[in-house]
Amino acid sequence: MKVNTLLLALCLCIGTILCSYAQEEEEQEPDTPVRKVNLQLLMQNASTLQKSKLSQLKSLAQAKKFSFTPRVTTVLGTDLTKITGYKVDKTLTADKMQKQIEAANKSLSEANEGGNVTTFSSTPPPPAFRTAGLPAIRNQETCGSCWAFAACAATEISFRKKYNYRTNLAEQQLVDCATPAFDGCSGFFSEGAMTYMQIFGVLYETRYDYNARDNNRCLDNVPKRKHKLLAWSWLDANPFNMDDATAIKRAIMRYGSVTCGIAATDAFCSYGGSEGEIFDEIPPQDFKSEDINHAVVIVGWDNTKDAWLVRNSWGTGWGNDGYAWVKYRHNGIGFNSVWVSGLKTWTNN
Repeated sequence: MKVNTLLLALCLCIGTILCSYAQEEEEQEPDTPVRKVNLQLLMQNASTLQKSKLSQLKSLAQAKKFSFTPRVTTVLGTDLTKITGYKVDKTLTADKMQKQIEAANKSLSEANEGGNVTTFSSTPPPPAFRTAGLPAIRNQETCGSCWAFAACAATEISFRKKYNYRTNLAEQQLVDCATPAFDGCSGFFSEGAMTYMQIFGVLYETRYDYNARDNNRCLDNVPKRKHKLLAWSWLDANPFNMDDATAIKRAIMRYGSVTCGIAATDAFCSYGGSEGEIFDEIPPQDFKSEDINHAVVIVGWDNTKDAWLVRNSWGTGWGNDGYAWVKYRHNGIGFNSVWVSGLKTWTNN
């Protein structure tokens, strides 16, 4: 009698656990509502440093005839090394990139997703496009973790595009675990984060809270459920190339976004543009690849504006609620573009 009672209790316990896992698998991580930042109020409360920086940038904008008006933002005057963090992987070669392209093609083929990553489609992209239903804007704060935010944003967007599945992934896990020395606030490259996510998976934000600092150890030391990447790839095998605009557009239409590098400057920090303002600081002829220091995500374009729609990780107190129109090929936008394809499966690794 006691044995039967124990067995029944055990079965009920297991059933409850299995039911909770099944329910957990269907749960979607809700977005935190975007808090709008009043740029007019920021100007009224600007620090002496910000006012001085703004005066300098306005003079520069007038001299160089920028298409945008510098403004006080939440990041104006901040040390750029604290709010960027993209590092170019200088070990990259055309051979390594080609192997990754081939591996991505194989993964897509095995998953019946089809398509060649260097073309995606032969259909000409439309003159304007923007990915719908984007996740809430995030804020990396004063940690050089843009690379982690770009990788997570692209993955979240892929989940929405492929599965209509909403999730908020843990950038802090990548900061702590994806870099060799557990010092992700010192910067890294987004491709390293993507490789980590493809192999180990990434948790929800609520299971690995973001604290904008190096914890000096990976805290992901117990089995937990995670999402992975099916595949990721560069658009071509040309190291450090500002990729062809048509290829970028096709990748965005396929997976919702691409990550890329950009040269973030004081002027970029002052972009508080409306829908009609285009950021166009450094033209292609003056661009130097060594100036790339920040990872962002391209989520659309408009040929009439001659610009990309760029998602940043500086909160809504910068840009147009966290987004910017960046003129094609200016400040290196499109440099080293990468797409990702999310994989909606749970792992306990």
